[in-house]
Amino acid sequence: MPKEINFNDEAISAQTKTERALWEALQRIETGAPNNPDLIDALKSGRLRVNFATVAKEAGCSRTLIGVEGCAYPKVRDAIIQRKSQPLKAEIERLRARVAELEMKLRERDSTYAELLLRTRALQRGRTPLGSSASPSAKERRDAMTLVTVPKSKSQSDR
Repeated sequence: MPKEINFNDEAISAQTKTERALWEALQRIETGAPNNPDLIDALKSGRLRVNFATVAKEAGCSRTLIGVEGCAYPKVRDAIIQRKSQPLKAEIERLRARVAELEMKLRERDSTYAELLLRTRALQRGRTPLGSSASPSAKERRDAMTLVTVPKSKSQSDR
């Protein structure tokens, strides 16, 4: 009689040691606790993903047991396919948020740099005494921003 294994509220009956090893490997990868040294390194560098190769490597068996249609363990294959797409969407959203944050910081830096450039020019022209802030005109601000704004790369302008 097969042993019943519960992973993420899924009742899976493991028919063989290999199938059980695959399910356990999938669970370890999902929880971030792989045993394979290469996968531990991938986890530390943030590159560990749920896919056929990593599950097979963690289980210590061939990828062809789960990696091709009509394979020996279709339930394990289906579970991997289901889990494979979920983290990528979250990762994409996280990276988009990070890009937006960095773009905001870059605009803030450019604005600060432009303000400092305007103050420096005003002081060089002797328009303001030391210790007081220069109050540049709108045209001077625009001109200063054109000096510090980095042209967008082709990939940024395609958005």
